[in-house]
Amino acid sequence: MPTREERIRERLFPKVATYDRKGGGFAALPLILRRAQFLFEPRRWQVYTYIIMRAGPAGVAWFPLSEMAWDLGFASTSKLKPYVDALVADRWIERSSTQGRDYYIARNPVVVLTKFRKRNALTEDRVEAIDELLEALSLPTIGDVEPSSPAIATGRPEKAALPVSSRKRGRGKSKETDDGP
Repeated sequence: MPTREERIRERLFPKVATYDRKGGGFAALPLILRRAQFLFEPRRWQVYTYIIMRAGPAGVAWFPLSEMAWDLGFASTSKLKPYVDALVADRWIERSSTQGRDYYIARNPVVVLTKFRKRNALTEDRVEAIDELLEALSLPTIGDVEPSSPAIATGRPEKAALPVSSRKRGRGKSKETDDGP
């Protein structure tokens, strides 16, 4: 028996060719990101999803920045690098270097959103919407986390300064840890 989605597809889109979701060749995004897209500028979202799409089964991605710049239509890696650095600074991704190569892994977005909640960077209506979806997915919610400051949430993360390593043209990169916000 076809699922509801399969029946709708057959009825509304009977001749539309799409990609195979079972045989590989596509990368799924965590569903909770649907409620977090407002936290990203469009180019930052593009860079973030690119890194996720390049990750293998263990979640690790590696590629030259010049390749990502070309794939995403950046004029140069110097135009791209601040977006990558901002994703690292906001803790959406981790970056580590070894043997002259950069490696990336996307953090669990629920953990990142919980940290945004602790920093009071999400409005209550955004927290409720995120929690509603997390509950539907049978995942722990972020609403029970108390913000760390009484400031009024803006609904946007604070502007992250570029990490020191990016200001030194990529020298002295340090491995990120789970300790900070």
